[in-house]
Amino acid sequence: MPSSLGDLCTELQLKIIEKLLGENSNEGRKTKHDSNLSSWSCTSSYFRDLLAPYIFKTIKLRNSHQSGSSVLELAKSRYSELVKEVHFVGSAPGNAHSADEAYRDTAAIFPESVHTVVSDLQVFPNLETLSINFNYQFNDWSEWRRRWRAIDECETDKDVKRAEEEIAWRALMAKTYEAMIRNKAIKLKNLEIRELMPMKISTFTNPAFGAFLSRLERFNLLIYGEEYNKYDTRRSNACYASMMAKLDEYFFNHLTSATAFALKASEHCPLGLKGNRGSYIPVAFYDCQMPLLQELDLEYIFVCPELMYFLLDHVPTIEHLSMYNCSSSIGGFAENEMHWCQFFDALTDANPERLSHLQITDKNKDARFGIPLTAEEVYDDDEIRPECYPNEPHEEIEEAFGILEAEHDQRLFAHTYFEIKYGTLLHDLAENLASFQRGEDQASYERLMRIVNANATRGGRR
Repeated sequence: MPSSLGDLCTELQLKIIEKLLGENSNEGRKTKHDSNLSSWSCTSSYFRDLLAPYIFKTIKLRNSHQSGSSVLELAKSRYSELVKEVHFVGSAPGNAHSADEAYRDTAAIFPESVHTVVSDLQVFPNLETLSINFNYQFNDWSEWRRRWRAIDECETDKDVKRAEEEIAWRALMAKTYEAMIRNKAIKLKNLEIRELMPMKISTFTNPAFGAFLSRLERFNLLIYGEEYNKYDTRRSNACYASMMAKLDEYFFNHLTSATAFALKASEHCPLGLKGNRGSYIPVAFYDCQMPLLQELDLEYIFVCPELMYFLLDHVPTIEHLSMYNCSSSIGGFAENEMHWCQFFDALTDANPERLSHLQITDKNKDARFGIPLTAEEVYDDDEIRPECYPNEPHEEIEEAFGILEAEHDQRLFAHTYFEIKYGTLLHDLAENLASFQRGEDQASYERLMRIVNANATRGGRR
């Protein structure tokens, strides 16, 4: 029996490494498992070489001189060829009225060493992915209100440039993207922008930014959308709406080489609806965008004609469609409401011969079948009992639960509405039940899934 890790065969050693990495669910973040691997690699030159591809596969870069210098040293080493992903995390002071002079120190916010790395990513010859995330440090409630009120009316180009010259956190975003688009020689495959702040950045209108996007194969865009407070959200902010309306101009229209795209909004600011005197925010999808698209992942996007037509235009290429916490909104103030069955039928009629993966999932941990039918499944309150909601059709709900329990091929489809005053996405419990009882969504879904499953069986291509 082996007495140490060194006595195990390489195959078993690699399985142990993969097990440790498999428990690491924090993408781009250092965990105890990363520390374990680093410590393990220090035990011998053999383990150093064995573990190096895992240790250096993803590296984190912060906007500090120390971090930039450390990454530059790595770039000069023999391990530079092992780096596949650079995860940039930028942070800046958050309170304009504090004594911290760093709030307006736009020079120090992006050190030269960090600029050198971000603007010359080819120092990592096998780099595939760049991930950009900003930690805005909005810890001060008064600062929340000042920042968003300051841009409640859309800024002019001159306002944007002035803010980027005078305020550190605005300068950080602009300088990061300006450095990124200097990479003209490297063929970066993937770009992920996490927590995109819904405000204009001067770099977005630079032709070099569009040219950079045009070379990507995969682009993930995650939009910042936390609550403003109980009574006001990002969604009610004019700047937010204006920025979302220009996602096509700033991003989507340039993705001419992209085969995979992910758009993730938030429950506080879902995209897709039009109307309600401008309170709703549509999704800027048009049929001419992303001509090579094969994979589309969506989160908190309403089912709407714009999404439908976008997908219909990509029937010749689309292979993978994932919809997470996406829903239909019926009977409200939307000008473009759409039933799930209409959405499914349109895709079925187009006969998507390459679509071999369709996944529709919802995050409702307290709902018995993923999507709630009762108030008990929605509200986190131990005092909620059925008798508290006399208007709920309890017998019909129990009948629906019985069918879902007995027939595993039956499912619910989410229907929601956005409560503007409180900035909350609420489940339309009555419509969730009514659509299940009508059976139209289920029947349309099954027709589409027959095509999807047939495509998957033969490999998804013709």
